[in-house]
Amino acid sequence: MTITRSICAAALLAAPGLALAQGFEGAELSAHVAALSNDSKLGVASYAGGIQIGLFAGISAGVDIAAHDWRGISGRSNTYTLHGIYELFPGTSVGAYLGQERSGDTRATTYGIEGATELAGIDLAGHLGRWEADAASGTTLGIEGSFALGQAFALTGGLGAVSGDEDVTTVSLGGEYRFGGGPVVFAGIAHETADDESDTYLSLGARVELGNGTTFGSRGLSANRPLF
Repeated sequence: MTITRSICAAALLAAPGLALAQGFEGAELSAHVAALSNDSKLGVASYAGGIQIGLFAGISAGVDIAAHDWRGISGRSNTYTLHGIYELFPGTSVGAYLGQERSGDTRATTYGIEGATELAGIDLAGHLGRWEADAASGTTLGIEGSFALGQAFALTGGLGAVSGDEDVTTVSLGGEYRFGGGPVVFAGIAHETADDESDTYLSLGARVELGNGTTFGSRGLSANRPLF
């Protein structure tokens, strides 16, 4: 797992040089806060950034980092993700990812496959993967999508599931508004179920894209909870 983190760190340091040497395709920065609907002191603040670089003949590489501050719950976690991406045809891509999540002294490695497509105003993306820690392991599944309502508005939705010692499922619905082809603000509601317990979150955030943005985002146990 230390090797995974070292690879991600090296890729982040090399990214500016690669962008010049190869083909810079896009980058993305985002931040959002989410709080329990019945207790605003409990929730999460997340910050993420990513860059995507074209290598050759429809093949790209992406690097993502994200930080999640869990207010009143369990401290902070960080995720680092590498993506290998192949564009099947314009608007449709498949890929594979490798990442690591750190939370205190706990380390978890994640890996899996992913895909994204655009069709008739609907953007869909999903992934299926596995996570492994020192004393536990399990699977992850994520699906997210957006439906454009004109040039500025869009409806969003997502499903995230993590299995292991505890099974966690998150379903979210929301909307976003893009300012003149530039920054995006978004808000939503998410319902999370963990075994026999459940919580509802309200969230608010913003996103900035450079170039074409990134095809895929962060992968990990925390990033798999689509609170947008």
